[in-house]
Amino acid sequence: MRSVSFLVASAMAMAWPAVAWACPACAGTSTENTMFLKIGSLFVLVPFAVVGLVLYVLRHAPGSR
Repeated sequence: MRSVSFLVASAMAMAWPAVAWACPACAGTSTENTMFLKIGSLFVLVPFAVVGLVLYVLRHAPGSR
C-alpha cells in the first residue's frame, strides 16, 4: 500500500508543471502554457498507468496461478 501512495504522489508531482519545473526550455517561460504542459505530462503518464492496470488485472484474474 505504501508503494501505491508513493506512485500516486510521484505522478501528481510530475503532472504539475510548477512542481516538476517542466523541461529546461519551458521552465523559464511565463505561466501561459501550463495547460499545454499538464496535457503533455498526461500523455506521458497515462500509458504507464494503463500498463500498470493491465498487469494488476492479469495478476489478480481467476486462474492466473
